[in-house]
Amino acid sequence: MNEFDTKFARGQFTRVGMGLFGFIAGSFAVQITMTILATLLFPEVLYEDWFLILMGALATYGAGMPIAIGIIRSGAKSVFQPSCKMGFKDFMLAFCAMYGITIVGNQIGTTLMGFAEGITGKEISNPVVSDYEGWSFWMNIFMLMVLAPVLEELLFRKCIIDAILPYGEGTAIIVSAVTFGLAHGNFFQFFYSAGVGLLFAYIYIKTGKIRNTMILHAALNFVGGTIPLLMMEWSEQLTDITGFSDIGAMLSALNDMGFKAVAVLVFSYIMSGIGIAGIIILIFKKKQFKLNKPAMPIPAGQWFITVFVNVGIILFVVLSSLLFIGNILA
Repeated sequence: MNEFDTKFARGQFTRVGMGLFGFIAGSFAVQITMTILATLLFPEVLYEDWFLILMGALATYGAGMPIAIGIIRSGAKSVFQPSCKMGFKDFMLAFCAMYGITIVGNQIGTTLMGFAEGITGKEISNPVVSDYEGWSFWMNIFMLMVLAPVLEELLFRKCIIDAILPYGEGTAIIVSAVTFGLAHGNFFQFFYSAGVGLLFAYIYIKTGKIRNTMILHAALNFVGGTIPLLMMEWSEQLTDITGFSDIGAMLSALNDMGFKAVAVLVFSYIMSGIGIAGIIILIFKKKQFKLNKPAMPIPAGQWFITVFVNVGIILFVVLSSLLFIGNILA
């Protein structure tokens, strides 16, 4: 067996971290630049939803992610042989599993932020709601079901995993998932993003087809983002109605809502059922998740230092941590 090259390995993980640091830093730079230019030239656009959406999209997907992809892909890339293919049944099982993970992760994040609100005495905004509520239907479809799934899967699955897979499938899965969660910059999304990231990374490694995780990612955004955002007003009405103390007034209000109330309830029950089924699937199929031995195993006792204690990863973790703190304190 060849002697483990610690310096080269740390260089690979450093490159991944620097790429992700470049992702956040590049996004910030574009947002700051556009804000300054708008303030100087067209200050009124700073209050327009279309400008804020455009600025966010250009910063994240037009600058940040291309920078990260370029840096990470400049290093060594692994070649691996996929061990399975995904059929329709496999997609359905994966869909249920990822939604189950999303429900559990979302509950953990929401509960944690509830405790944080109690400590800080202030309401903490959920970016999933505040960032997307001004989007039109077609903007919602394009951003959540096309742009985000394609670029995020290219970066967090293909680029990252291709760069570090020789050091172990487990290592690649963990790094891909944790960095994906951290990149969201808030606890509301961290737990389910990291959890789904584990599943997506495993699927990419075993199938070798990034399109599989792109499709699943788009499907998750559709049922977890697009539909709920479209139904947001209906859901808020239904929530207000269930708080009525007068039963007669409650029934009258539900009757006025008609189809809207039925649609919200049916969708909620169906997706809850799918999520529960997904959790059951994961429990009963956990023994089928198997990892191959790494081509270049990291020596015992050096794993954490090699993977996480390097300049690139540390810079990324520090910068992403500032996003988490900013979300809580903003």
